[in-house]
Amino acid sequence: MLVVAEPQESEALDAALWTMAGREFIPHARLNDPPEIQAHSPILLTGEWPAEVPNPQDMVVVNMGQEFLAGFDRFARVIEVVSRDLPDRERARERWKIYRAAGIEPVPHDFAAR
Repeated sequence: MLVVAEPQESEALDAALWTMAGREFIPHARLNDPPEIQAHSPILLTGEWPAEVPNPQDMVVVNMGQEFLAGFDRFARVIEVVSRDLPDRERARERWKIYRAAGIEPVPHDFAAR
């Protein structure tokens, strides 16, 4: 899984994954870590959309950022995380339109409503 977030959010997520519960952590790496570390990490974090990703066809990309991920079609699946913040939702609507124009019908999951 590749998680794309704004740089500050990526740093906060990195810290949170190290301190999930006491002495436990969720294995992860940064996209710029050495390949041998990435190979043992099911989650890769990045603060910007990378030009290249190893084996994207086998990965799920989680977009926590604000921008449309050009080249999203290289990945097995794309998950867009959208907050309840109005400007964030408006940007997400624009991304939704781009996906639909590309022939992809996004499936919404509103977890706040549950």
